[in-house]
Amino acid sequence: MMMGQELLPVVGELNHAFSKNRIHTLAPTMSHFAPGQPLGPALAAIVGSSSQAVHDVFRTFIEHMPGGIQESIRSIIYYALNTTPPTLLTFAWAPAYDWQLTTWQVVEPKPANSGITLLINSRYPNDPLPPQ
Repeated sequence: MMMGQELLPVVGELNHAFSKNRIHTLAPTMSHFAPGQPLGPALAAIVGSSSQAVHDVFRTFIEHMPGGIQESIRSIIYYALNTTPPTLLTFAWAPAYDWQLTTWQVVEPKPANSGITLLINSRYPNDPLPPQ
């Protein structure tokens, strides 16, 4: 199972993908984040991890998030990709007992990009998860 030290580089890959210099390349993937689409495969496809095992475990980690948190993240990504200019996203993770999602948004005047930070708290990915 993915350890905490393996999760942080994946978060870094997400931050790189949603950065000012790269977010425009995600426009073709916008439909993957549309309402009703599953978050796990869409995010895992963005992560260019060199290890297929880490990629698969990350997808499983996302899919084990409670539905409300997955839907919140999915809708924020969809919103960010649909703004002009795109709203930049920053992902962060910290260990916690329960799942948590904290978000904040900085709105900049156009043509500057605004930004949203998503702080995800959860158990370490290799900790046993409670039954769903």
